[in-house]
Amino acid sequence: MQKRKSITRRVNRMFATRLRKLRCERGFCSAESFARSIDLDAPTYRRYERAEAQPSLETLAKICIALDVTPNDVLPVPTDIWRHDGTPAVA
Repeated sequence: MQKRKSITRRVNRMFATRLRKLRCERGFCSAESFARSIDLDAPTYRRYERAEAQPSLETLAKICIALDVTPNDVLPVPTDIWRHDGTPAVA
């Protein structure tokens, strides 16, 4: 169970970092302005950028549309976390 938590934390942090970077690159100067643009409560959105929560699939779709990216652009699937056979690589 500890391995799974470690992987989840890493994935959450990577997602948060990518999300914040893409938001800024796309010209949304603040998390609040971006949250408004996708009709989401700003504190909820900020939790995504702090890796404290994960968006629903519906919210993820709204985020991707607003940023003009695909889910693959924001969801981390690094080789240091997953092996080619789909099993976790984290010990």
